[in-house]
Amino acid sequence: MPTLSQADIDQVIRLNRAVSEIDSVDELRCETLCRMEDIFRAPCSMFLLRPQGSPIATFDRYMVRGLPEVFPRTYSYRALIIDPFARTLMSQPGMELVPEVRIGSEIVSYHDLMDSSFYREYMHPFDIYHMLRMELVIHGNSIATLGLFRPKRDPDFSTADNLKAMLSVSAIANALGRAIQLEKYQESFSLLEKSASAISRVGLLILDEHLTVLYCDANAQEWFGNDAGEMAGTRQISTALPPKLSALLTEFHQRLRKDADVEKFERTLSISNQQHTASAQAHVRAHKTIYGRWRILVYVLPDERSLCPLNRLLNLGLSKREAEIVQLVVDGLRNYEIADKISISLNTVQSHLNKIFRKLGVSNRSELIVKVTKTADVSGLRGLQ
Repeated sequence: MPTLSQADIDQVIRLNRAVSEIDSVDELRCETLCRMEDIFRAPCSMFLLRPQGSPIATFDRYMVRGLPEVFPRTYSYRALIIDPFARTLMSQPGMELVPEVRIGSEIVSYHDLMDSSFYREYMHPFDIYHMLRMELVIHGNSIATLGLFRPKRDPDFSTADNLKAMLSVSAIANALGRAIQLEKYQESFSLLEKSASAISRVGLLILDEHLTVLYCDANAQEWFGNDAGEMAGTRQISTALPPKLSALLTEFHQRLRKDADVEKFERTLSISNQQHTASAQAHVRAHKTIYGRWRILVYVLPDERSLCPLNRLLNLGLSKREAEIVQLVVDGLRNYEIADKISISLNTVQSHLNKIFRKLGVSNRSELIVKVTKTADVSGLRGLQ
């Protein structure tokens, strides 16, 4: 069993500590390559990201150092076919990758390597003779390939180099997985914020695969009751939900237990609030994180005529008649239409509106609509993983 010097161990510790503190995918890749080139004395390197479950890297964000830009593209497209290392690695039972480092001498002989088309077509033209490659793996899925290369004039990667890489690969994979997941959440938040600005009062409820409440925003609580928000971290959400929605979530839970293809299973159903004074559409779908955890997302989109539930208007200090008039204003009715619909005089409608404006601190109908149909606040979702 090879041993490492204290200097080698310190290098690995510094590398693992450095990558664990980086949340950006691009910064992580740059820092990793810089440090590993120094640790392994490798003048050439590449870092390829992969879509989950795909053997082919994506080229919109690959990174190379000391190599022509064309190398990663040609490498990734054909490596799994003609690269002896990759072919052996991918031929494991079940095609399940493990977080190991593979050096050529451990898989195929150098004689076989020199005779391979992979060497003739890719390694030799780029003055690459020695290669150390690491597959960054999370939950059996390769999320990236990290390659270090030395020219023929330099010595091969040693057994100690292999050991240092093995001590680093898990930390790098975990850091990259966390950074990718954070990036996905940030993209989701951005999309949700844009949607919330276009669709007033979107509510959001997030549960895990056991139907434990992870998050319930204020808008969702208006439909499920305050109990839903107070149940965060518990598995008693079904008592606060409409029966149809509760049954649908139970169906999601059963599908997850069977490891079914839940990500393609989406449902939308109509629900009403606990007072049955307003209706909405609840859209339910599942999302799998890069760590293999499931999240069930429930989006609540109020119907056009239910943008301001009655109970919310009453909580703002309005009378029942005033709340009724506000709902009709939100529906787009003019004063004379409101008077005709609820059988009161036009002057009475205007009198109620003046009182409403004073109570809510607005000066016109437009400000009133914005006030009572304000968009969802998703700031509390930051960092939820």
